[in-house]
Amino acid sequence: MNFDQDHTDFRSIHVMLLGIEQLPEERLNFYKNLLSQNSIVNISSLNLSKETVDNLNSQLLITPEDEIHLKFHTSEIGNSSFPLQTHKTFFAIYGIGEGVENILSAYQLLEETVKMHPQTILWKLFCFEPKLEDNIYEEKAQNLILFHPNISMEKLYMNVGIVLHDLSSMILSGLVSLLTDYASKDCIFAPGENDASKVRRKKKARFTKLQGDIFFLFGSLDCALKKYDEILDKHKGQIDLVWMAAILESQACIYCYYNNYESASAKFTDAETNYLKARNGKLYIECQFRFARFMINCQKKVKAVKKLARLVDSNIEGIDQTDRMLISKNLGILCKEIGFERKAGFFMRLAASCCVDISRFNEAHELLKVAAESYQLTEEKFSPSEKTREFDRDLYIVRENLKPWMRGDYTGWKNLQKIMLEHLKAIAKKIGDSSSSVKYTWNLLLHSIMETDFQDQLRIEIEQDAVHLHSNINFRSPVQLLSLVPVENKLEVAIHETDAVFLHNPWHQKKLNWIKNSVHSVIAVIQHKLSSSLHIEQTKLIVEGEAECLPTEKKVAPKTKESIEYYVVPKCHGKLIIKGIHFQTMGLHSYIYVTPIELDIMQSLPELEIKLRVPGNTLDQIPTVVMLTSEQLKVDLVIKNISYEALGKFSIDCTPDVAIFDNSHIEFLQTLKENSEFVLPVILSTCEKNADVKFSVNYSNSEGKISLNTILVLKMIVNEGVEIKESTLEPVFEYPWHKTLRDINPSMSEKCHTFTKRFEDQGFNDCPFCKVRFCLENKSKDELLIRGYVKDGNEIKEIKILPQKTAIMELFVSRVPNPTENYLNENIFLEWCSLVNSRRGDLKNFKFTEEDLLFAKESKTSFSMTIESEGAFQCANVTIHSSDMLKGLNLYFYPLRITQDSIKLIPHDLLLSGCLSLTIYDQNTLHKLKYLPTGHGEFYLVLGIGNKNCVQCWSHRLWKLIR
Repeated sequence: MNFDQDHTDFRSIHVMLLGIEQLPEERLNFYKNLLSQNSIVNISSLNLSKETVDNLNSQLLITPEDEIHLKFHTSEIGNSSFPLQTHKTFFAIYGIGEGVENILSAYQLLEETVKMHPQTILWKLFCFEPKLEDNIYEEKAQNLILFHPNISMEKLYMNVGIVLHDLSSMILSGLVSLLTDYASKDCIFAPGENDASKVRRKKKARFTKLQGDIFFLFGSLDCALKKYDEILDKHKGQIDLVWMAAILESQACIYCYYNNYESASAKFTDAETNYLKARNGKLYIECQFRFARFMINCQKKVKAVKKLARLVDSNIEGIDQTDRMLISKNLGILCKEIGFERKAGFFMRLAASCCVDISRFNEAHELLKVAAESYQLTEEKFSPSEKTREFDRDLYIVRENLKPWMRGDYTGWKNLQKIMLEHLKAIAKKIGDSSSSVKYTWNLLLHSIMETDFQDQLRIEIEQDAVHLHSNINFRSPVQLLSLVPVENKLEVAIHETDAVFLHNPWHQKKLNWIKNSVHSVIAVIQHKLSSSLHIEQTKLIVEGEAECLPTEKKVAPKTKESIEYYVVPKCHGKLIIKGIHFQTMGLHSYIYVTPIELDIMQSLPELEIKLRVPGNTLDQIPTVVMLTSEQLKVDLVIKNISYEALGKFSIDCTPDVAIFDNSHIEFLQTLKENSEFVLPVILSTCEKNADVKFSVNYSNSEGKISLNTILVLKMIVNEGVEIKESTLEPVFEYPWHKTLRDINPSMSEKCHTFTKRFEDQGFNDCPFCKVRFCLENKSKDELLIRGYVKDGNEIKEIKILPQKTAIMELFVSRVPNPTENYLNENIFLEWCSLVNSRRGDLKNFKFTEEDLLFAKESKTSFSMTIESEGAFQCANVTIHSSDMLKGLNLYFYPLRITQDSIKLIPHDLLLSGCLSLTIYDQNTLHKLKYLPTGHGEFYLVLGIGNKNCVQCWSHRLWKLIR
């Protein structure tokens, strides 16, 4: 029986593909797919003679717009019953071979196959990749088609298409000849009929059906339907029940093409009735399956299964136990195709039961294994069902109708799994398959609903049967592996990649730093769900690579998570892959495989011993230091190479950045020899607050391929010391007249010798230096000495500060074009040391405002003055030197009389001739002021440049007015 055909098979011309000289099945299927890509041939593309075209049009009503549908098979499609059933007839047979050794033998095989199919119109031998000597047969062997080696699949596909077009012409001509031949016969016999007197009167009706079938083959559905209706109307009395059923079935298939469910359903029902009346149960069952497949296409899956389920227990004449097995098996396959997994398992169980009845135990075993997958019982995976699917009411009714066939009470999904395992166990023992029997018994033991007594009985059976096993078979694991994690080495190791594309690859797997001949561990977390404890006799890792995996044992408590530590000793450097875990319990072996964990094993490592100590103390290591703010402390970092080779690279970093190292010492450490020690002096600066100072030491082996990182932590406690409370910049004047002058805030009028108030005065002058003023506070308990000096300067200033007191230090710094805080920090040095002990330090990172930095900016203007006699008066000649445009500004003269107590501006006993405010027109202009002292005392002159609102630049010096 054929359970796979549907209504589309009535529309197709079936072609059988026969493998030549034991062509592998996969290659035969490859050529089947290749030919199927050209399975639809348009008649207009064929090279047909005019006579053939006329015959096709007159006899079959075929036009050039019609198509031929070819369907290729690699096996039989049922017992041939031509002309009763054209959909089971091979009209062409193609032999498929690759480099055929014996062409004559291949021809003989094809001829014998053709004799078994008397209705074959065409047979050909397709020889792919032929040998050179095959060409000699081309003239003598008309049925040989050679496909010479092709450059590409595209060309092969094109050549196959051309050949199929030519062969389609031959099939068309053959069908026309076949129809003509049957028209000339007196009788049309069906298989099994020999008496011409009984069938002669049925010739007209049978020939009309054959015409309708040929119309159906070429897609002329309306013409075929007319032929079938003609038989039922005019020749109904000439047709027996089987032919009547076949006609009705063909009509139903045409309505399937029209998607007319109601008409198709009625015709299929009539056809089934006639098959039953004719007592032809096999054709009745085939019709049922064909109707069910159409119902599934119409989304009536439940009704289709319900319809076919009735076949299982129906008493159909001509059906034996083997046929019942095939019905249940194919019904299970159909349920699996449409997603009814449980129903598929149920019908597979029924098929296995039928196999047992006819003593086909091996086939029953295979069917039960397929059914086990539907019950979620597989060799790789075992898990109880989760109720996550909802079924509609119709499916629930089907399940209730099938309940008697469950061969037991339906008490739950787990019970079904238990029954399934018991059946598998029984059939395995029946066929003498001890390995499978132990495996099913083992799965029964691990079933969560088993009682304790039953578990003990199964344990005994397993231990008895395990002795007879001939190989280490992988049994289902008694435990669930929750995690498997290699333990990382404590040392931080980096592997240098010489051909790396990127400087940093964020997707690179983290190295676990495993080392050759060292003991490393892997932690596994497992759990089992048995009601009693489980003794794992032996367990170890499964690895790929040279490594010694040490076995261990474990007793696992029920329903709890347990950790197992595995020890591994790599025996060589390179790749080591962890693939899973091996368990041995009750003499059975189980293997749990995981996603491979790949490790890089390193060959050799450098090793350093590092410690911090106080200079002069060779024994004690210092874990903590107490420092004052801004203090510098000298410590020794002792580095000893205790490995078996010299270093290849060495570097050291400090976080936070408070340590200073000598570069020459670092260069020496690059190649520190084995078993040697070096003391690296380190100068520590104080952190802003208490902190952990981390020294990160990176070093590599002599080849430079393996690097290690060692971190040494020093705890720093910071106490208050000396602090800069304030830092300011001020202009420099020869005599402190400027403050008084700013308080008076004068400005000279151009018209008279009177003064009005200015708006502002920033105090800039032409002095090349500025004054830096520091206010220092000693917060420690010691008396401190502060030493200050300027880079490239000769003067050093020192002051002492008592505990909890403040003091002022002033330094003079050269003015520059673009002053910054960095410039001042790099050129000003403040050092302190304790007068009580050896503590010392530097004060750095001075803070200044933007207004302060203006005083450090280099002046672009300067003054020079000469005095000469001019009659009774003395004349002061002033020259201005400036890189800026001063045109339009005023030069101001400020005569002063300085006494011991005060400074007087424009004294009355100094006679002046000329204006105290002169407009600047040119820098080369000589500006004059005449004066005559009339009293006693010292008179001086100060200069300024600006306007009536402000003085922009002062002279830092004052010139003495000589008499």
